[in-house]
Amino acid sequence: MSEKYELEEGRVNLIKGVTMNRREMEQMEADLLEKLSSVQGSLLEDEGLVKLLNTSKDTAVGLREKLEVAQKTEETLNVAREVFRPVATRGSVLYFLLTDFSLVNCMYQTSLSQFLEIFDRSLEK
Repeated sequence: MSEKYELEEGRVNLIKGVTMNRREMEQMEADLLEKLSSVQGSLLEDEGLVKLLNTSKDTAVGLREKLEVAQKTEETLNVAREVFRPVATRGSVLYFLLTDFSLVNCMYQTSLSQFLEIFDRSLEK
């Protein structure tokens, strides 16, 4: 079992998408509030406001659906990421054990890149 970079990449893209959708909803709400506060006379007579309300409603429904899909996708990604936790725990324990070898003798100094190379080879075997 080796790293799956696409899981993390998918998670990052998901977070970006959710953030953009939330910003779009906030901007839409701000525009709507601004329009509502500046209306003169009856609200129903302002065609621009009615169009904005309909557009906002449709967009909000679409964004809400996207956010629900994003939440389900995030849960799926988190479950997939948890599969790697035991391996990551063992790997971190091994790394810190190896770095403590230098306390015995300076000859046993190990860099992180050297450790990762050895760890990846052991996973392949």
